[in-house]
Amino acid sequence: MSGLPMLLVVAGSCLQALFIRADLKHRYASAAALKGVAAGIFVLLGILGALGHPEGGASLICFGLAFGMMGDILHALRFVRGRGLRSERSAKAVREHLFTIGALFFLAGHLCYLAYLLPCTGSMAWIALLSGIVLAGILAQALVHVVRLKGKRAGAGALYLACVCAMMSCAVAAWMEGRSTSSASFALGAALFLLSDTLLAINSFGSRKRADIRVWSLSTYYAAQLLIALSLWLV
Repeated sequence: MSGLPMLLVVAGSCLQALFIRADLKHRYASAAALKGVAAGIFVLLGILGALGHPEGGASLICFGLAFGMMGDILHALRFVRGRGLRSERSAKAVREHLFTIGALFFLAGHLCYLAYLLPCTGSMAWIALLSGIVLAGILAQALVHVVRLKGKRAGAGALYLACVCAMMSCAVAAWMEGRSTSSASFALGAALFLLSDTLLAINSFGSRKRADIRVWSLSTYYAAQLLIALSLWLV
């Protein structure tokens, strides 16, 4: 692996750190711009890595990264868009709308990753999917008293959680099948993705928001996307 991916990783990590700092200081316009550029870097990292993989699977990873970038931008913009509205009720509606659309982009990204991983799991595909569903059930039960979601929102959250858990489980199965550095990077990225989303759910829908949990959620998320993109550079 050349020095280019490491340069992109360092640059993206620095921009993500600046984004987190701006976000904590409520400088939302600057935070949205920094987050968008930082996300663009992991997409670029994936696209450049995919150039060495002529098979179609690499493009699925790139699509997953691109969908993640769109989710990033929409989630950052929900604070920018909400500040200029006359009533807090209108601002809240805009924030929830942008959060939901952003979550759908993230879901699309996870589905792309899942579509890439399933052929890599070999005979373990069904075991991996079942394990992911079981893990999602365990996590949902653990979070039910922490995360305050009801009705359709709770169902949508459970579906999203099941998809993330299935993606992580398949990533681990793919690593067990191939035992390569590339599959290990993807599996670690998938595990960090699940950790990040769990922390995000606790902080966004729990009883109170904590800055330290948000920092960990944003940090582990970006590390996850970088590791997934880097899997295209490794063997």
